[in-house]
Amino acid sequence: MLVPFIMIGLVVITGIVIWLDDADMHRNTQD
Repeated sequence: MLVPFIMIGLVVITGIVIWLDDADMHRNTQD
């Protein structure tokens, strides 16, 4: 079954996107 791996992959990708977006916002506020 690949479903569990796909679910984990989506969660990881979403977390990375949110983390990068948050880092970008912090960088912009510092600048």
